[in-house]
Amino acid sequence: MSITYDPADIESVKEQLLIHDDANHHDELQNPEKSIASYIIPKDSSLLEISSVESKTKTTVLSTKDHELRGIITREDKSYHECCRVWNLYTSRALNPFAIIYCSNTVDVQHALTYVRLNHRPFTIRCGGHSLMSFCLPETNEGCVIDVANINHKMILNNGRVSFGPGNRLIEVYKELYDHGYMFPAGSCPTVAIGGLTLGGGIGFLSRKYGLTCDLLYELEIVLADGSVITSNDSNEYSDLFWAHKGAGMGSFGVITSLTFNVPKLLSKLIVFKIEWRNGYQSFHEVCDFWQKTMPNAVDDISLELILTGSSVLVTGVFLGIMDELLKLLKPMTNIGVNDLSMQEGTFMDAVLYFAPANSIEEAMSEIGKPSDVTMRCKSFVTKKLFSEQAMGVIIKFMVDEYPKCARNARLQLFAYGGAIRKIHPCDTAFHHRQALFSGQFLIWWLGQEHEEQCLSWIKHFHDEMRPHVGPYAYANYGDSDLISYGQAYYGDNWPRLAEIKRQHDPENFFDFKQSVKIVV
Repeated sequence: MSITYDPADIESVKEQLLIHDDANHHDELQNPEKSIASYIIPKDSSLLEISSVESKTKTTVLSTKDHELRGIITREDKSYHECCRVWNLYTSRALNPFAIIYCSNTVDVQHALTYVRLNHRPFTIRCGGHSLMSFCLPETNEGCVIDVANINHKMILNNGRVSFGPGNRLIEVYKELYDHGYMFPAGSCPTVAIGGLTLGGGIGFLSRKYGLTCDLLYELEIVLADGSVITSNDSNEYSDLFWAHKGAGMGSFGVITSLTFNVPKLLSKLIVFKIEWRNGYQSFHEVCDFWQKTMPNAVDDISLELILTGSSVLVTGVFLGIMDELLKLLKPMTNIGVNDLSMQEGTFMDAVLYFAPANSIEEAMSEIGKPSDVTMRCKSFVTKKLFSEQAMGVIIKFMVDEYPKCARNARLQLFAYGGAIRKIHPCDTAFHHRQALFSGQFLIWWLGQEHEEQCLSWIKHFHDEMRPHVGPYAYANYGDSDLISYGQAYYGDNWPRLAEIKRQHDPENFFDFKQSVKIVV
């Protein structure tokens, strides 16, 4: 798609720029062509007729052309607080953006970028609002949210090639693919948007067989900082951007308006399994030691995680073979005095609903758009190290001795890597952690602010005491605002190359938000 600006558009913008009267806009007033002509001005939009600047009173002058679209929401709108709301209330309660700009197509995104550029407003991009640290909301109340949740097209192409808008929720993607005889390696949360999930990597219950979600990407449509719309894949002139978006593309280089994947055919059946020990962590050392030494190097057909809660040790996952093979593979663990063992054959959609969890597709779909009541905190690690006895001692300390009884829930989840994840070289995509044994996710939820300080203290100290045993790396999709050297933590040796790609395609650092890729490393 190629859109060029019209000279008349530039003249209109010049006139509107004269509304500005503060020193920050002196350069534009002296030479409007220099500041405008290099940017693509879209001619038409189903979303809005957008005033390119604001009045002296800082009131946005906007009007919608299509009243069926939500358009722009500002603080004067009754739905403002609902529209600001994201999944994690803890990290978003103090964030009140100037406006939320809802986009329904690529041209809407161009208009939105034109607006924030000409008005010097910081902005963020939001797909589904599931950023654990609410990085999808601007840090300043003068910033805007460019929301692409309504860009949710679904296209089933030929031979396993599919295209989705970034706003599609994961359960919608799963259902669409399942209905057409395909499946997809992604996560378990049914309401997370496919855009953010994919661009940060994407780990789920088929990843050891088929790779990360980003590994299935074939092509992207991206709106760049200058307003141009480009197609990026691994063989065209924008292959560097394609590389960057496979693990580090969460809004640092442009706005994604379409993702095209190559997806595998649907298997007729698979096995979902669960093994649980509820004996006060008496089996923990033996289970954990076998799991960490065996599962990251097991056959690709198994994807599984070890979940540690306040009351049990749990191994759960998916196997793409026959029951006898699975029983043989898991026998060393099932012989360790289990309290609960279940193995059930079913369809891909059965597995989706099991991990959601939900009783039906309709139930999972019904969660889309519901206001969240979640207050939680998450931290992560990605490690090449096996847990030592000292590391296991730290886990016992925090999961047993100092478990936060005031919490709604608290756990440590470990997901085995290896398989297809490891078969790609760490430098072949921006996702660097290809050789890791497993990742870990510290999670805690609470009800009421009276318990917040204690819960935050627990997860911080747990993470801090584990870090010497697991190393400095973390998973970008589990964003952590406490990380100082976040670029190295998320992207390892790929961080300098990401900075160079940023310099080439966004030299002004237009796409700038907390923990975005920076030009200077």
